[in-house]
Amino acid sequence: MNKSIVIILLYLLCFTKCISQRLIIDELIVSDINVENNPNIINEGDGNGPHISIEFTLHNDTKENIFLNLDLINVTASFKYKGKGYSGDMIWQPFTKEVNSKIPPNTSMKFSTSTYIFLGTNLWKGKGDYTLELLETLPTLKINYYDMKFKLESTTINNVVIKF
Repeated sequence: MNKSIVIILLYLLCFTKCISQRLIIDELIVSDINVENNPNIINEGDGNGPHISIEFTLHNDTKENIFLNLDLINVTASFKYKGKGYSGDMIWQPFTKEVNSKIPPNTSMKFSTSTYIFLGTNLWKGKGDYTLELLETLPTLKINYYDMKFKLESTTINNVVIKF
């Protein structure tokens, strides 16, 4: 009986620690939603579909330091369109130049990332207007962060900016 209680307590402590880090999207900037394809004018990236830039924060709500090896971090974006899930790697950058970073208790660290959201999926058709696709996908957009120790998914988008 005592072993069962100890195992349950250890499980609950582990679970509590796992949910003590949060990933929040501070700002999502969407651009290149509707691009006029003019054969006389060529702008870099116009044919790649909508571009998203994201600033996000990893919060450490624990009483312990979190150590990140920034060379081993992976960030992906995931979303749904017509019930089908899509995911892709993000090019990301921390706001620090250190390879090994520490997030002290009750503090956070900011990161930024960007990508052409539909490029490499069957949603990218090289067309000019992606308004309808974005209206369906943006509410489902999540940023997924994982490294050797942590696996987090964004829970909130605080601000969305649309650039036409």
